[in-house]
Amino acid sequence: MNKYPVLIFDPELRYLAQIDNYEYLQWTRRWRNPHTWELQINRNKTNAQFLQADNFIAVKRGGKWRAGIIAHRELPLTQEGKLSETWTVKGRDFSGVFLERLALHMTDTGSGYDDQRGIAEQVMRHYVKVNCIEPSNPDRVIPFLQLGLNYARGQTVEMRARFQTVAALLENLSFASGLGYETLFDLESTSFSFNVLSGRNLTPDQTEHPPVIFSPEFDNVESMAFRHSILDSKNVAIVGGKGEAQDRLVVSVANGSPKGLRRREVFIDARDLETAEQLLQRGNERLAEYGEELVMEFQHLPWGPFKYGVDFDLGDIVHARYPGVGSTESRIVGVVEELTPDRGEAIRLVVGKEWPDLVSVLKADRRNLETEVRR
Repeated sequence: MNKYPVLIFDPELRYLAQIDNYEYLQWTRRWRNPHTWELQINRNKTNAQFLQADNFIAVKRGGKWRAGIIAHRELPLTQEGKLSETWTVKGRDFSGVFLERLALHMTDTGSGYDDQRGIAEQVMRHYVKVNCIEPSNPDRVIPFLQLGLNYARGQTVEMRARFQTVAALLENLSFASGLGYETLFDLESTSFSFNVLSGRNLTPDQTEHPPVIFSPEFDNVESMAFRHSILDSKNVAIVGGKGEAQDRLVVSVANGSPKGLRRREVFIDARDLETAEQLLQRGNERLAEYGEELVMEFQHLPWGPFKYGVDFDLGDIVHARYPGVGSTESRIVGVVEELTPDRGEAIRLVVGKEWPDLVSVLKADRRNLETEVRR
């Protein structure tokens, strides 16, 4: 029997069954994006037949219920070319619904944009509320979803919404503010709450919290990988707003004061923005995406001094050292992979930006093309 039983619900959140003898469960938490998950189970095991598309799964970890929607299942071929006996079932957590809703609020009135200026957490909540919870078209309402508590965190930000996905808006606001988000499941009320998150500073340079340091020197990590790349990084953004030629509003945003060979420029087309302040924020958002890759990826050893979910968690800034490589960095825990094989469990951390795959590369390139499409 697995340590974390999986509950299964139908699309109306009516309880169907429980699975506690699966082979493998991986839940990948991301600070700025919806979580993803994958479950593997022999198709002949009890209740495996309930793992159908559009059904929900729910699992409790760290005192919190997480739930996801089944979006993919397959029986792959074995090395002998025969159909496997093991289902591979995949999906996103409930935050994946933000990929399915566009920012349509105010697009048919006034300027055609939903312009917001305010505290970052409140702006994030606004776009979820008007596009997912209380949209003008009742067909667009996301069932079971409500807003969690509002702590009014983050600095003042500006955002202009028109036809982006709500997930893209939340990601941009996360880059601008440093905040994250998650959608938690309440088993008793069978509802979901959207919650904005704020990470902690756990570096040695602060005194508010006990510092968290990961290093093979301390026997609290294994399978450590390191990557430092500036191949696709940019540190100066030239952001163009409204207007044409010499009349166009243009601002420059830089990380530091790069000069000579260290200066790497990119043009950001922001014709949907009107003020210099808005252009500066867009430039900072894009530079956060284009920043140099400095990533450490490793497996956390649970018998070390730091307990996952207590001493550190997703979104916290921790200190990582890789002896022999010469890297000592304080970076955000951007991704946590919770692995639950049938013979144990493991936690894998990505400190820094997540290593890009083809999808993330294409998404970053596409952002600069979306401005004209949304006009």
